[in-house]
Formats: sequence, C-alpha cells, structure tokens
Amino acid sequence: MDRNDNIGTKVAKGLFWSLGEKILANGVSFFVSLILARLILPEEYGLIALITIFINISNVFVESGFGTALIQKQNADDEDFHTVFIFQIVIALILYTVLFLCAPIIAKFYGQRKLINILRVYGLVIILGSIKNVQHAYVSKKMDFRLFFFSTLGGTLASAVVGIAMAYMGFGVWALVFQVMMNNLMDSVVLFLRIEWKPRLHFSLKKLKSLYSYGWKLLATGLLSTVYGNLYGLCIGKIYDTTQLALYNKGNSFPTLISNNVSGPIQSVTFPALSFVQSDPKRLKQMTQKTLITTSYILWPLLLGMAAVAKPMISLLITDKWIDCVIFLQINVVATLFWPISSANGQLINAVGRSDLSLKLDIIKKVVGVFLLIGSIPFGIITLAWGRVIGQWFASVCDAFPNKKIINYGYFEQMKDLIPNVIANLIMFLVVYMVGYLKINNLLKLILQIVIGGIVYLMLSLIMKLEGFNYVKSQLYKILRRKSSCEK
Repeated sequence: MDRNDNIGTKVAKGLFWSLGEKILANGVSFFVSLILARLILPEEYGLIALITIFINISNVFVESGFGTALIQKQNADDEDFHTVFIFQIVIALILYTVLFLCAPIIAKFYGQRKLINILRVYGLVIILGSIKNVQHAYVSKKMDFRLFFFSTLGGTLASAVVGIAMAYMGFGVWALVFQVMMNNLMDSVVLFLRIEWKPRLHFSLKKLKSLYSYGWKLLATGLLSTVYGNLYGLCIGKIYDTTQLALYNKGNSFPTLISNNVSGPIQSVTFPALSFVQSDPKRLKQMTQKTLITTSYILWPLLLGMAAVAKPMISLLITDKWIDCVIFLQINVVATLFWPISSANGQLINAVGRSDLSLKLDIIKKVVGVFLLIGSIPFGIITLAWGRVIGQWFASVCDAFPNKKIINYGYFEQMKDLIPNVIANLIMFLVVYMVGYLKINNLLKLILQIVIGGIVYLMLSLIMKLEGFNYVKSQLYKILRRKSSCEK
C-alpha cells in the first residue's frame, strides 16, 4: 500500500469514528437540551450566555494554538506534549484567577449580581479544558479517532444525568453550569485512562519556542475569531436583555449543532491528513476539493431543511415559549451555509504552515465584521443578525482567495464545483417549505416535511449524479465491505 492509499484509509476510518462520535454525542446532547429548555426559563439561559463570552475568550488563551501546532509538527515527541501541557495549565490557572477577581466587575457591567458566583464556579472549565486540549491533540496526531468516540460518549452521558437531575430538582441555571463541567471532566478522565501518553513535569523552553513560532499566529487568529464571534452576544446582552440574548443564542444553536456534527468530524480528520501531505500541491488540491464538495453535500440539506421546518420543530421540541427564536434560527442557517468554504480553505492554509497568512486574513475579516455590527445596531436585532450573514459570506471569499496561488484552486473554481449542490438544495428547500403551508397538526406536518425532503434530495442526487453523493456512497460501501471481511 503506497503513502496516499494509507492516508486515504486513515481518513476514511477516522471520518467514520469521528462522525459516529459527533452524531451519538450531539444526539444525546440535543435530547438533553430539549429537556432542559422545557425545565429552564429563557432568561436563565441568557445568564449562562453572558458569562460564556468570557469563558470562550479565556479558552482561546489556554489552547493558544499549541494543540494545532502539535498536530502540524511532523516530528512532535513526548517532550513537546509535556511542555505544552505544563504551559497550558499555568496559563489556565492565571486566567481563572483573573476571572475570579473580575467577577464583580462583570456582574456590575450587566447589572446582574447573581453572575458573580456563577462565573467563579463555571470558570473552572478553563482548567479542565487545558488538560483536555493536549489529550485531544495527541489522539488527533495518532489519528485514532475511536478514542474520541468513547471519551465524548462518557462525558455526554454523565453530564446528561447531572444536568437533567439538577434541572428537575429546581436548580435552574446551576444545572447548566454543572452539566458543562461534568462533560469536560469525564471526557478528560476517559482519555487519561485510554491513551498511552501521560502528563509529566517535564518542560523544555526550546520546544515551547519551536511550537510558539507556529502557534502564536493561531492564538491571535483564534482570539480575533472568538472575540468577534462573541461581540454579538456582548452587544445583545448589554443593549437588549438576557431573554433576547437567549432567543438569539437558541436560534443560533440549532444550525451550529448541525454544522459541528458534520464539519467538525470532517475537519478533525482532514487537517492531520492535509498536514501529512503538505508538500504535495496536487494532492492538497484533490483533498480540499473533495472536502468542500462532500461537506456541503451533507451539511446544506440539513441546514436548509431545518430552516424550512423551523416553526413546527421549535413549537414541538421546546414549546411556544421559544417560538421567537425561529427568525434567528433561519437567519443563522443562511450564515452557516458559507462555513464549508471557510473551513476547507482555512484548514489548507494552516496545514501548509501558513498561520501568518491565516492571521492576516482574520484581521481583515474581523475589521469588516465589526463595521457591519456597528452599522446594524441602530436598526434592531434582526438587522444585526443579517449583518452577520454578510460577514460570513465575506469571510468565505477571504479564506478562499490565497488558495488560487497555493494550490491553484481559487474561489470561482470552488463556486463552479458547488453549483450542482446549490441547485439540488434549493429545489429540496422549496418543496419542503411549500409542504409547510398544509393545514395539518404540527407533528404530522414535521414528519411529512422531513420524509418528503429526504426523498426529493435522494432523487436529485441520483438524477444529477452529485459527486458528494457518489463519494459518501463509495465510503459507506468500503466500510461495510471491510466489516463483512472481518466477520468472515
């Protein structure tokens, strides 16, 4: 078996386990979130959304790009992992101390005194995340993604029990806090028991400097992305109220859930694979092209289908008290449609070691995004949400632009490759949306829309011979054939 066949096999196996992990774990998480949404009020969700902004920004410093640097570095050894582990623990402790001391200031800023204790307890996930980050980098480096399956499953199930039990007993916002903490804790514990690498008190400044030259640019990029991504929540929470923030976040959570389930596994598998062939432009273009087409083929019908069935879905799943989040869900679906383009191109840039270029692009994207945010605020929260759509489209153009030079695969060629997927998805969306006008009860309408949408998309895939469909079908066939061979 040659080098390309070997990496192709690893990608296929990794994608299988990674998709399995995401689908199972997020399926359980989604079910739990529906129960919690019924038991907990929107304004309590809004409180968590306010402090999550500061937790997310802190986590960027903890991860600091070193996890990605460990994966990208072809000769990374145990000393590299030990060094990054100690460095991230120290950074996490410093950040938690800062958050602990600043909790009263943050609470005063939002006029919510109860945020003080919530932030001080919830902030402990920063320390847990610093441990988990290195473990995840080690597993990704080995491309043994079945370990993620077991660790994520353990964390998801444990957090589900804790979250639902506490919500049922009336703990409100604290149920959400301890659900997240338990998820992180169990994920890390399972990985600690399963992987060969164990942390040791061994630190090398030389190793840290070597990784820092690549990682600091990703840190800056991640910080820009996270601050920018949370600016919307920061503005909504301050200008409007926690209920509006909860509705916006809940509307955003549904397309994000689907995107993470599809793009997340593909991204976690393809980045190590791209890094492995980083010196082969032809191979890089083939892999990027396949990633872009396959991701959009799987992700787009799920997103557009969800936008078409949003009203009956929200009403049935989390009751009419959340019905005002439908408009935010649909707008955020449009924004998320551009994610496969940004993701595929961004991964390629980082895989070839051009984190400097990634940083420059991110600065441009975020500056434009901030201007769009500021310009949309006077016109209301709906306009603000649409401004994010324009920002995501602009980001996809920026991410694709350099790859014309790197692998001779520019934005217009990418759009040409995506045209068949665009046509098939628009037809499917229109059919499903029209079914929504039937005067029947919500449950029957939702089931009918999902079934008809699936049939229409499958028929279009066969008639149009969509490349994404053919690739997915071939990979499933290989997996089933391999499984059959093993059983014999």
